[in-house]
Amino acid sequence: MNSNHYCVILAGGSDRNFWPIGRDAMPLQFQNIAGTSESFLRATVNRCKKIFSLENIMITTLAKYKDLVSEQIPELPAENIIVEPYARQTSACIAYASYCILKRNPNAIETIFPSDLIVLNQEQFEKDMEIVLNYCEDSDKLAIIGINPDHPDTNYGYIQATTTYGESMLQAKTFTEKPSAEMAEIFISSGEFFWNSGIYTGKAEVIIEELENYVPEVTSRFNGWESALGSPYESEFIEKAYMSCPNISIELSILEKTQRAMVHPADFGWADIGNWSSLYASYPNKDAKGNAINTSSIINHECENCLVITKDPDKLVAIHGLKDYMIIDTENALLVCPKDGDKFRDIVSELGMPELGKFK
Repeated sequence: MNSNHYCVILAGGSDRNFWPIGRDAMPLQFQNIAGTSESFLRATVNRCKKIFSLENIMITTLAKYKDLVSEQIPELPAENIIVEPYARQTSACIAYASYCILKRNPNAIETIFPSDLIVLNQEQFEKDMEIVLNYCEDSDKLAIIGINPDHPDTNYGYIQATTTYGESMLQAKTFTEKPSAEMAEIFISSGEFFWNSGIYTGKAEVIIEELENYVPEVTSRFNGWESALGSPYESEFIEKAYMSCPNISIELSILEKTQRAMVHPADFGWADIGNWSSLYASYPNKDAKGNAINTSSIINHECENCLVITKDPDKLVAIHGLKDYMIIDTENALLVCPKDGDKFRDIVSELGMPELGKFK
């Protein structure tokens, strides 16, 4: 493994897209709900360990999830857990992680990974990562893995890429985050668009240069990082930096503006799990009626295209006559709802009521 290659796994997010299983105290990345025996974070680390040495794997997370990271990834060195005091979206945590990596190794090449991806073809994934890492060794560009789309999907971001640079890299032209169904159809039919995998690679110094160019309001908060990071007052320094740091994603801060973005087309069984619908779409081993069920303790009569998830393997689930529904069962909450984003959001919006606070 190349000692200059680092990865940063983003594991700090928390939202209610996976309620009632995903909660403020235990968000999606720490859950095992994808039909496998491990959490999303554990699976991501295992995937990355085949490409990067353990000492070069970094995980960013919020302070309240630090113990969860340590519990699920006990082999990770404590100093490789980059703790954010507040949620500030991805520009801030990528800046923080990149400065930490630069302090360790000025020659570092850094790959950024979400922690909630599914990758079905590990061998092909490793081949594609080798291509982008080798490309960035000799380039001051940012390499993005673009997934060859096989259908229009409004849950994903899209990258338009046209001009070819060699056999494996395309020049990124436009970025569109979660288009309408009509626009997604147009994107697919054009043949110029790829799904944005959320996997970004570049020299750490190049990532910092682009952040400093396009979002100085973020990077200026880290002035003095050279002496602060790794020092006894790092926590105090980061607390102060984050207090006034703006909320902005890396897609909005850099990718929609930079002229350095390149796209490597890939297909390794990728899925970005952003909500229950995307989990259902990528769920392995659906039955003959299209039902995705995570338990063998099931009585299922005349149900089609349903998602059934239970946290209790010993609980019997019995369903009859449902079509396009999701049934999500936890210790203290049960969700029975059509697989319709608007209807689900209607339910989740009521969790803000004071008397329901314990169920958030």
